[in-house]
Amino acid sequence: EPVSIDGTIEKFLTSLDDYPPVLLKKPEYRSEMDFEFRWQNILSMTESLAAADLEHHLQQLSADYPNRVSVAIALITTQLDLGRKAQAKAGALALLADYPGFSLAHALVARCEYECGESDLALERLASIEEMQFFSHWEELSARFALTDIYSRAGDLRAGLQQLRKLVVLAPDNARAHRAMCDVSLRLGLLEDAGAALDAALKLDSQSP
Repeated sequence: EPVSIDGTIEKFLTSLDDYPPVLLKKPEYRSEMDFEFRWQNILSMTESLAAADLEHHLQQLSADYPNRVSVAIALITTQLDLGRKAQAKAGALALLADYPGFSLAHALVARCEYECGESDLALERLASIEEMQFFSHWEELSARFALTDIYSRAGDLRAGLQQLRKLVVLAPDNARAHRAMCDVSLRLGLLEDAGAALDAALKLDSQSP
């Protein structure tokens, strides 16, 4: 199973909307009730909507609510899914400009740089993320999934494994983190670690409803 920031988008990052921007992009004249209705409507359709349709709905919501971090990140990750690398990178850079201390924004830019073939820039940016403060437990979890993804695809499996070890401490009940740790450990020949991670993942899977 690929380790990707997209796998952590199930809740569409609503918890991040309390993160204070450096500068509000523009006033939001529509009501909170309108936002919640449209946001929940998008959430309810994510399983059935094609990615291009999801992008369209997110673009409309982002235009009306430009200060919603959750919508911006959902749009960026959807555009990456669609292969719209330039648009996703532009969105990630805009998010970073508004939230320069937001480590997940740096991780998104790094992922976009990597997807655009700028692997040196991406890896350099990843190294700087380790020195940053995380806004929340959720942000650190999401950022470390992104770090793992890029390190692993760049061939630096040991760096990816280091991130996964931090992930399973942060989220011991996350079966996906344990499965990813099993995969990377196997690729590194660490059979005992791989077996322990697989056992943990299977146990968690058996406990899920």
